[in-house]
Amino acid sequence: MIVNAVRRLHWLDGLLSVLLVIAIVGSLIGYRALSGTQPKVDALQPATIRPAATTRVRLLGRDLRPFVQVFLIKAGAPFVLHDPGAGYQLATFFLKSAREGEIETPALSSGLYDLYLYDQGQRMAMLPAALRVQADASRPATMAATVRFYVPSEMVRLIRVGDRDQRTPSPAGAAEIRGLTARLGESETVDFRKADRYWFAGPKTRSHAVDATLVVPVTRDEAGAWTYKGAPVRAGEDFTLETTRYVVSGITLDVDIPK
Repeated sequence: MIVNAVRRLHWLDGLLSVLLVIAIVGSLIGYRALSGTQPKVDALQPATIRPAATTRVRLLGRDLRPFVQVFLIKAGAPFVLHDPGAGYQLATFFLKSAREGEIETPALSSGLYDLYLYDQGQRMAMLPAALRVQADASRPATMAATVRFYVPSEMVRLIRVGDRDQRTPSPAGAAEIRGLTARLGESETVDFRKADRYWFAGPKTRSHAVDATLVVPVTRDEAGAWTYKGAPVRAGEDFTLETTRYVVSGITLDVDIPK
């Protein structure tokens, strides 16, 4: 009886080994048959996503297979695999069927992206302008900005806390002054409209530098920049405030970027 039991055990071990070999061979044959066809990428859904966040996107195509790599790169940029300076980003791929998969995009900046599909270092498919990363311009935000206005001495008294932009305000609302600091001393400015065209010099006028803290309603443009009345609001940019009593222009010194 013991001998028969041992024989049965060896027979079962042999049968399991044969079944395992058949399964492995079948898998290899199936993979080779599947890999003989060239995958195609037809579209991504949705084709527009928001910046700075990982996102799941459906990938629709034909003859899709497991273990492929999906790369995203700014549209029109040259793609060089294994070049760290090429600027491409790897998206995680999940296969659902031969006609559908999902990719998880990394946190991308705003812009238009081409998609490349690779398998074992070989390019299988490419879809130009496959994905647009775009901020939601319909959602306004509020930004605090510090602007330095240079104004004639006589105008300093006209600028007050609570003054609001009246001329062509943003669809999200109007900028408003919440704080003022008049710098001590005066600045010299040149009226270039009266300057000598040869010497680039002209009569100088005395003006005060007034630092104003403003609350500015802003929206994001397609490039991801915060804008007010169609112009970017960031340090170094010009800023114009027009009320019913005056118009002043200055330079943006600092901004508090909305979260």
